[in-house]
Amino acid sequence: MSNQTRTWVDDVELNISQLSDSIRTNVKQPICDLVNQIPFNEWKNTYYLPLTNQYEKWPERFTQFKYNNILGRGNENQRLIFLGLSTLAIVSISKRFSSGLFPILRNSVVTYFALGLIVAPEIYNPLLVKGNKTN
Repeated sequence: MSNQTRTWVDDVELNISQLSDSIRTNVKQPICDLVNQIPFNEWKNTYYLPLTNQYEKWPERFTQFKYNNILGRGNENQRLIFLGLSTLAIVSISKRFSSGLFPILRNSVVTYFALGLIVAPEIYNPLLVKGNKTN
C-alpha cells in the first residue's frame, strides 16, 4: 500500500500498533526487573519457614492451652453446666435479634458444638472420660 492510498483509518491503526508495542515493551521490562529483585531464599527463610513452624505447632499449643486454662480449672460437671448455660444464653440473644426458628436453632447448634470442642471435649471423645476416671 502506497502512502497516497492510505486513509486516516490506516494511520490510526499504525499509531495504535506502535503504541501497543511500546506499552508492551515498557511494561514488561519493569515487571521482570521487579520479579528478579525479590530474593526468594531470603523471603523463604525470613517469612515462610517461621510461619510454617508456628502453624505446625498450633494444634499442640491450643491443646496445651485447653489443658492449662479450661480443663484443669473445673470438673466435667461444671464444664457441662457452663456449656448448657452458654448455649441457652446464645439462644436468648438470637431470639431478640431474629424471629425465625432456623437462625435460633442454627446458632444454638453451632454454639454447642464449637464451644463443646473447647470447654467439654468429653462429649466428642469418650476416651477422655475413661482417662479421667482412671486417674
